[in-house]
Amino acid sequence: MASNQQALRQSYLETLSNPTHNSTLARLAQSQISSSLGKAYYATSLGFEARDSYWPATKYSKAQSAWAYFGKAVTQDPNNTEIRFLRFSFACSTPDFLDMKGQLNTDAQFLVNHKAELDAHALRSTMYAYFRQCGCLSNQQRQLLGL
Repeated sequence: MASNQQALRQSYLETLSNPTHNSTLARLAQSQISSSLGKAYYATSLGFEARDSYWPATKYSKAQSAWAYFGKAVTQDPNNTEIRFLRFSFACSTPDFLDMKGQLNTDAQFLVNHKAELDAHALRSTMYAYFRQCGCLSNQQRQLLGL
C-alpha cells in the first residue's frame, strides 16, 4: 500500500514539472481507483487534462469529472490531508463560472487545522510551495500555516 502511494506521489510530482507525464499518473491512479487516494489522484489527472485541453467542451467535461471524483475521495476518507490538499489546489485554479470553489474555505480551514500532519507529510515542500503562491487562502490562514 505504501509503495502504491509513493508511486502516485512520485508520478504527481513528475507531472507537475512535466505535463507529458500525466498519462502515467492517470494510469497509476486508475489502477488504485478503489482507494480514496487513487480517486483523488485520478481526479487530479483529469484536472490536468482539463487545464491542458484547447477545447472548451473538453475542459468543462474533464473538470466536471475531476470534481465528481474529488467528491467521492473526500466522502470515502474525509480526514485525509493529502486528498483535501489535492481538492483545494484543483478548486483554487478553476474559473469561478464552474462553481467549484464552494469547498475552498472548508478545505483551507481543514488544512490549517491539520498543520502538524502537513508538516510531516511526504509532499510537504510541494504543498507549502503551492500555499505560498495561491490566492485562495485568507491572510489569517496564511499566517496560521506559517507563510
